[in-house]
Amino acid sequence: MNEIQVILEAFASVKSDSGRAALASIVKVTGSAYRRPGARMLIMPDGRTVGSISAGCLDRDVCERARTVTASGVPEVATYDTTAAGDDVWGLGLGCAGLVEILIEPLGHNAPANRVLDFLGERVSRRDVGVLVTVFRGLGAAAGAVGSHLMLTEGDPGFCNIDDPQLAKAVLEDAHRALRAARSLVKEYSLPGGTAEALIEVVSPPAPLLIFGAGDDAVPLARLAKEVGWHVTVVDNRPGLATTERFPWADAVMVVRPENAAQYLPVDGRTAAVIMTHNYTHDLELLKMLLASPMRYLGILGARARTLAMLRALRETGVPVREQDLAKVYSPVGTDIGAETPEEIALAILAEIKAVCMGRPAGFLKDRKGPIHDREDTGNLSVGPAAPAQSG
Repeated sequence: MNEIQVILEAFASVKSDSGRAALASIVKVTGSAYRRPGARMLIMPDGRTVGSISAGCLDRDVCERARTVTASGVPEVATYDTTAAGDDVWGLGLGCAGLVEILIEPLGHNAPANRVLDFLGERVSRRDVGVLVTVFRGLGAAAGAVGSHLMLTEGDPGFCNIDDPQLAKAVLEDAHRALRAARSLVKEYSLPGGTAEALIEVVSPPAPLLIFGAGDDAVPLARLAKEVGWHVTVVDNRPGLATTERFPWADAVMVVRPENAAQYLPVDGRTAAVIMTHNYTHDLELLKMLLASPMRYLGILGARARTLAMLRALRETGVPVREQDLAKVYSPVGTDIGAETPEEIALAILAEIKAVCMGRPAGFLKDRKGPIHDREDTGNLSVGPAAPAQSG
């Protein structure tokens, strides 16, 4: 399940006691760290945690700080600097060679952090993109802005509790730019009375995956996809196979014939699909439909020769097959990891989809030149075409 969904469900169970809960969010990373800005962890009233902001090395200290925050009702930024030569920084022995800044906010009646969780939950349920701005540093006149937020979506001016009008205006302009460019950033603002720094975070819903085929090999694919936080839809024309009992993890299970699928399945530039019906005629009909769509990735289970035969058949019937359409087709489907079992094949397919959507080559990390994480932008945004986004 998507991490935000898990956090929301956990918080809903303790809302009556929410005054002793807290939300920890990574707002800035310099150097190496396990999680990037936007990662979140809920600290429950009994000290349990949901979600993660590290591999466990920071969580204990953050939970201790959360007690102070919930008692005072005042947000706090915790900074963990592991760039020093000594490995045992903060007594935690992190050894990550990075600087991580974490905003800890109290949850409770009308607390700003409650609105943060509501906003994130709406992006999941409405399946749209928004921007969440979090001010995490303020000096001088902007000191009181720490822990304030601005939230917006494409068609909604949103919520803002940043009191300084100049800061609010500047942040709003950058939030709209970030929404158009589909790119998050950390930015510092110089104001007449001081400075402020904010995380401008583009929040996307879970990545949509369409699985065409409800055979036994589709079961582990749907399960693993849901475990990594994607929005999973299983489609088949056989009512005996396309059932919620067989796919309890799927967000939707649909009994639809291939020739009617386009009427029921919205496809956009973030969508990934895998054709695995094991029926040549059905696969051909689905390939015809999906080639003309704006989807990001199209995997086809089966031999390369079989897919080439389907493409020839489409051309022979007058269906245009353009080079830009072929660029999104992956067949045989999956990353080359030597997969044999249905579970291993599912893992290979998901790894390939993730790599394609993130623009990565799917090689070994030890061979990668440069950092393994994309750096967050700082400074001004240049507006360009929306990059594929991915949650979970």
